[in-house]
Amino acid sequence: DLDAVLAFGGTAFSDAGLQWPREVALALEVGRGRLAGFEARQITTRLKFDASGIAVERISVADFGNAKIEASGRIVTTATPGGNITVDLDAREMQGVIALAEKFAPAFADPLKHVAARQKTATLRANLSLENTGPGRAVGRIALNGRVGAVRVRLTTEATGKPEAFAIADLGGLISTDLRLEGQLEADESQVLLGFIGLDRFTADRRPGRLSIAANGPLNRELRVDGRLSAGPVEAEGKGTLRTAGPEPARLEFSQMSGTVGGAKAQGRIAFVFGDPVRVDGAIETESLDASALIAASVGLPASRGRAGAAPAWGIEPFAPKTSDLSGRIEIKAQRAAISSTLTAQQVRGVMRFGPSEVVFDDVVGDLAKGKLEGRLAFVSNPGGLTANGRVALSGADAALLVGSAIAGRVALQAEVEGAGLSPAAFIGSLAGKGTVTLTDARIASLNPRVFDAVIRAVDLGIPTDTNRIRDFVTTALDNGQLAVTRAEAAVTINVGQARFRNVTVGASGADLGLIASVNLTDETLDAMLTLSGMQTVGTGIRPTLSIALKGPLAAPKRTLDASALASWLALRSVEQQSKRLDAMEQAQRETTPPPASAVTVDPASTTSGVVPVEQAPPLPPPVTILPAPRPLSAPRNPPRADAAAPRPARNPAPASEPPPSPPPQPSWPLDLLGAQN
Repeated sequence: DLDAVLAFGGTAFSDAGLQWPREVALALEVGRGRLAGFEARQITTRLKFDASGIAVERISVADFGNAKIEASGRIVTTATPGGNITVDLDAREMQGVIALAEKFAPAFADPLKHVAARQKTATLRANLSLENTGPGRAVGRIALNGRVGAVRVRLTTEATGKPEAFAIADLGGLISTDLRLEGQLEADESQVLLGFIGLDRFTADRRPGRLSIAANGPLNRELRVDGRLSAGPVEAEGKGTLRTAGPEPARLEFSQMSGTVGGAKAQGRIAFVFGDPVRVDGAIETESLDASALIAASVGLPASRGRAGAAPAWGIEPFAPKTSDLSGRIEIKAQRAAISSTLTAQQVRGVMRFGPSEVVFDDVVGDLAKGKLEGRLAFVSNPGGLTANGRVALSGADAALLVGSAIAGRVALQAEVEGAGLSPAAFIGSLAGKGTVTLTDARIASLNPRVFDAVIRAVDLGIPTDTNRIRDFVTTALDNGQLAVTRAEAAVTINVGQARFRNVTVGASGADLGLIASVNLTDETLDAMLTLSGMQTVGTGIRPTLSIALKGPLAAPKRTLDASALASWLALRSVEQQSKRLDAMEQAQRETTPPPASAVTVDPASTTSGVVPVEQAPPLPPPVTILPAPRPLSAPRNPPRADAAAPRPARNPAPASEPPPSPPPQPSWPLDLLGAQN
């Protein structure tokens, strides 16, 4: 148990007031041992060090926490220093190496933890050398090459000072040397490289990435640092300082940083404090920012989601894990921020706060569509997926810039929404919230309120009133005008990924407009029904109506017109108008036909009293008696003789028959028309 041996030795030397030996010769052959809490197998150690230097015949550990270690070489630190030692590390896991660093080199423990959290394996070769460069001057070098996971590492460190500063027995003298460091990290995918340094939360780009860094200065003061990062859409370089001395955690600060993000110029500052956890504090100003891509990368959404022209496709694969050991805040300012493929906000500023499992976009303000935008978004990653909540407020926005030229006016919106899900599809389907939307001083294209007057005139001029002909005529007439809306307001309810508009009220001029609409957030489609009603009436107040359906992608829904109700109204109007014409003709007939002379009776007294004579109806004709037709006489069997006596007259002769009555008069023209119409 090497841990117990080292603990006993440390206690013994401290209690006895002894110093650690300055000359050591050590040879160990251990089949199985325990060191730094990990089990080690096949340990071989043969080394010697004293004031003249260190000689490592062999250090070998066949298995230490799934890592293999080999070292050999010799370094002389006398008046003519020189030599080198080579150390090889082949680790399938980094936990044992981290444990060794915590026990013997605590300054390297936190960086190693940071690396191991993202890259589990490492194959590295370190070469330590010392060279005499002149009288009283020596240079110590550490060259590190290899791979840490998928990241290729090349690092060279040089320390220049007096030879005694490199004494193996007292490495504290290195603090007085001048340090020069040059390093480069490369990866085939930018997100892997950014993950290596803890910034993978902010991009998911798969293009190659490279980080170069150079530092120089005294170790006991601040080092001057130059850095350059090329990672997908990010090209940045900066100048700053690295402070490692003192009781406070090491701090790397780039006070002058500039470059491009997605092709847009950016500048600002950023600082890293290497504590537990690593803290970041910075401020970035940029000409242009893809806000949707930044949010998508922060929550683990594929970068292709939301690109212009891409079909909506919320995947069912779980969110990519976005836990990080970084925490801090970055102030963001952008002259332009792309919210979607069609919406861009201006003069946007806000604060991005983040922790190991959360990211919050707070105090977001800007100008959107010439209106005022305010909002907040918070995301938390947990074993159950992604949880989010947010709010947005928009006032005085230009509707034409928001939804296109079809609507002109001012829009105000307030909404709150929240959701949770293991995958993007589940998250979108879980969204729930509420809000209100208001439209004022607006004009809506392709909703001509005079369409009803136009179709009425066309019908009066003879256009057929069948539904298809009316629909074709109305389709053209609708596009020739706009509906003026003084104010429209609706409540928005979001549930199971559906946004529905309820309690819609519209104040319009020349026509009334009704609306029933819903937006499917999962596939970004619109399903709306608009009802346009004219001001004309027939019958008991029946008004003409048109139904307009909008279905399909939210950006370009398909319009379908239903004119059946309008055709029925036109038919009813035709019947009503014909009935009025018939009434008018009958009235005109009565007014133009003079009454018979006998039908007027004048009271002689009225002529002297000034009373207007009263028209009286003509007297009815006398009743007419219609007798049955006489029965025809049968012919005699024997013709009468010429000498036969004449028949005697009847005892009661029948009265002389009257002529048959004349047929009743035929109906005049109006009655003919009624008869023709049955």
